[in-house]
Amino acid sequence: MTSKLVRQVQASRHSPAKILQLQNLLDVFLQVSHFSSTMFHPVRVVCLPLFCGLILSTASTSKGKKNADCGGVYTEQEGTITSPGWPDKYPNRRRCVYEIRASPGGKITLQFPTFRLESRMRRYCLDWMKLYDGDTLIERPFCGREIGSDRVFTSKTSKIRVFFKSNYRRRFRGFIGTYKTSNDLQGSVTTPVIVVTTPVVVVTTPVVVGHMSNDSRCGIPAVPRTPWTRPTKGNKIVGGNIAAPGSYPWQVGLLNVHAVRPFCGGALLSENWVVTVAQCIGDPTFLVVVGEHDVNNSPEWKETVEVKQIIVHPDYSDVTLDNNIALVKLESPVSLNDYVQPICLPKRDFKPEGKVVTVAGWGHTSEGGAPSPVLLQAEVPVLTAAECYASYVTNWIIAKSMICTGYAAGGVDTCQGDSGGPVVLFPSEGPAYVVGLVSWGIGCASPGYPGVSTRVSTYVDWIVHNMDD
Repeated sequence: MTSKLVRQVQASRHSPAKILQLQNLLDVFLQVSHFSSTMFHPVRVVCLPLFCGLILSTASTSKGKKNADCGGVYTEQEGTITSPGWPDKYPNRRRCVYEIRASPGGKITLQFPTFRLESRMRRYCLDWMKLYDGDTLIERPFCGREIGSDRVFTSKTSKIRVFFKSNYRRRFRGFIGTYKTSNDLQGSVTTPVIVVTTPVVVVTTPVVVGHMSNDSRCGIPAVPRTPWTRPTKGNKIVGGNIAAPGSYPWQVGLLNVHAVRPFCGGALLSENWVVTVAQCIGDPTFLVVVGEHDVNNSPEWKETVEVKQIIVHPDYSDVTLDNNIALVKLESPVSLNDYVQPICLPKRDFKPEGKVVTVAGWGHTSEGGAPSPVLLQAEVPVLTAAECYASYVTNWIIAKSMICTGYAAGGVDTCQGDSGGPVVLFPSEGPAYVVGLVSWGIGCASPGYPGVSTRVSTYVDWIVHNMDD
């Protein structure tokens, strides 16, 4: 009951004043239900106007842990890897990493005579295994009985990494894997060979202040956007049209464990990090989906990942919604491809006022309406500070860390379910970058009330610092 109420409030998009009316009710629910739950320990209680839930402390073990009974580095020419507890059922909340190494230039073959994990629920793996050939993800996460005993994985590199994760639900037999390594450099040498080695220079690319990300390909979608024309009568995002699949490769959705539709949005900053708004962070067991377009389809590039760490801005105000920003670290890195790419960050001093920006999401198509099953896009202007303040002068205070987007006549705006999604600027030249995160507003596309977003340029240093840590 509590989680349902929390999600209903969390997914809403109201003005701060209206949401304050829900505070006392949520406090009561949390006080009654908190200590009866054994799923989360230890916890700290967080009650905010836009969400009220349990946030895992840094010492919590409920997100899974690396255990001495599983994982490790395997360098023998052949051997086996097994799930924790094998041949018994694997325990709950285990996180294991197995790394199989061949000699330089060698290859690895791996197969699983037995593979029995919890089956998919609504297309999502709750317990899963991921296989990496070097740093490249092999297909999608595996679960259930999706790896047959006759399937053989052959590496292209000299390293295979196996990630295993179990949740708090049911337990299954698990897996046993057998591997063999081959050394392509083996053989007889008939003449002396002088090997000259060049020192390896490791080039690291830090997050550079500017149009930046951890990835050099940030902000450059492989799929061009479909043209957007302002509608004569608003509908959709509100007032949007269907985006081309892959034209917003940084767009992510936040999902309940058993849900199909995202309750909030976010932006991919690297293969490990997502930025969203703090108001979306309620239940710490949510999932992050990348490569999403149509919630009713599952293309091969779509991937659903668990959350490893949540960082809410320390000065986030549950009253004014100032500093409404949060970082989400993913449990495992996502595979970057044409449909999954990070967005660039703006310069610290960038001011988007007067620019036309793009918003996208799976939110409601009208106030009180139904959410969209496909990703929708719309273009809106960024208002000046004076225009923004004037719109809410009798309702709320617009902080310097916020921007306003929309038309005076309304008709085009974000709505419930779009919160946390990126407000993106596509310059005439160069990569796109995120200038805002959808935060709040009065109604959806209401005349005189523009949408309010978090100004990302204010938080560049905070983002970079936490991603580096």
